[in-house]
Amino acid sequence: MLIIFFEAYMPEIYFIYGLSFFLMGFAISLQVRRNSSFTMARSLWLLAVFGFLHGISEWFYFYVPYRAALSGENLTYIFRLLELNFIGISFAFLLFFGIRLLDDVLVHQSFKKLLYLAVALTALWFGYFTVYRLLILQENTAYWITMGDIYSRHFFGLPGGLLSAYAVYRQRDQVKLFGGRPGVILGLNILAFSFVLYSLVAGAVVPPAPVFLAGVINTENFFLVTGIPSPVIRMVSCIIITVSMLRVLTLFQEEKTALIRKVVSENAVLMERERIKKDLHDGIIQSLYAVGLHLKEVEYLLQDQAYPEADEKIESIIEEYDKVISDLRMYIQDLKRVELAGLDLRQLIEEVASIFSASNLHVMAGEGLKRYHLSPESKVHLFHILRELLTNAVKYSGAGRIELNAYCRQRTLHVSLQDNGKGFELMELKEKQDRREKLGLLHVRARVEAIHGSFQLMSQKGKGTRAVVTIPLEEGCEDDQSDDRGRPRGGPPGAQRAVKP
Repeated sequence: MLIIFFEAYMPEIYFIYGLSFFLMGFAISLQVRRNSSFTMARSLWLLAVFGFLHGISEWFYFYVPYRAALSGENLTYIFRLLELNFIGISFAFLLFFGIRLLDDVLVHQSFKKLLYLAVALTALWFGYFTVYRLLILQENTAYWITMGDIYSRHFFGLPGGLLSAYAVYRQRDQVKLFGGRPGVILGLNILAFSFVLYSLVAGAVVPPAPVFLAGVINTENFFLVTGIPSPVIRMVSCIIITVSMLRVLTLFQEEKTALIRKVVSENAVLMERERIKKDLHDGIIQSLYAVGLHLKEVEYLLQDQAYPEADEKIESIIEEYDKVISDLRMYIQDLKRVELAGLDLRQLIEEVASIFSASNLHVMAGEGLKRYHLSPESKVHLFHILRELLTNAVKYSGAGRIELNAYCRQRTLHVSLQDNGKGFELMELKEKQDRREKLGLLHVRARVEAIHGSFQLMSQKGKGTRAVVTIPLEEGCEDDQSDDRGRPRGGPPGAQRAVKP
């Protein structure tokens, strides 16, 4: 029954098989960027060519019998010859991809020599089987087509898949270094495994023939042992390769998005600096110039011994000087806004913590926070919110330890502060705020509302204080494994790092 089922649907299996590889090649050709910082980008075009060629070669399986019923033997022979060359050359490109990627990862001269050898073997295979045996001699063409298929699988497909699997696996270190998402790391692991599986079922399991291992490890014996035709396993491994490759390709999209954000942020910083420079020139410098002129006038008054007029002028100069200082403070605040706009979330939190370096402050900020985007306005508000909360904790709680924890979950940034201080009653705090005391927390709530976030304060006498600020992000984020108090429950090693300012 199983044999009848597979025989009936074998054309559909080969169609899906070919379509998966073709889609993989198409997806890679759309996403790959040669100027990427990831070494894999320089080799992916070889994998794309493999996907295109191998997808087409598998479509020949059901196309050739269809054309054979409508065409003569000569045209059928041409299609069989094309099928062989598409298969063989596609496996060669898989081998090229594995060697080239290993060369980029391990940077060893032997891999360049191995690549030249692979190119020479491909040319030798094409010259012997296609040109000499099938085009010039044209003797026992069915046999030599089978031989060409077996040799291409053994010498190109099998080592190509294994080398590609190892090269892809070695990419994990670089992806981790650049802060790649856990999903991308998982995609690389699955991609490496699927290449191993594919290399075994497509490179080692070949048509039966009295050469090499083909008499033992072949499609017929594989079916007898497993009860599943090898093309089915190839199709499944091909689908896994395509799906996992699509997941890995999101890495390049993330890199492109990060680059755009960096450029936009840098342009915003430059424009803001130009504005401040212009304001300083037109405001502060002109005011200082006016103060200088007035001082010169005082000098003339003193020379004329007009002391009352000089005293009056000096008082006027002092007022102008105070105004210049006030204006300069405003400009410094604007410069601080520019500085904060260029920081990522983790750097922002560490910047706040550095202000309280003398306190016993413990900071935990997820490494992944640097990937998530807040607007410059939200960064400024968050900076002042955290500074106010930490100031209150250091000043009033009498705590021996303050824990600042930040993580991202469900499109929301969560920041919590927990101290082990003396705590307070929330009703007493509310009464003081009603009397216009403790205005700092009112300002915190105002800043949180300005960026559409939320603020919670929990405290009890003798049990410390906990403040939680949540801010919506402009993009999604990976769910963090954290408990209800905002502290990490575990998760992958290195997901969070403690910082002592």
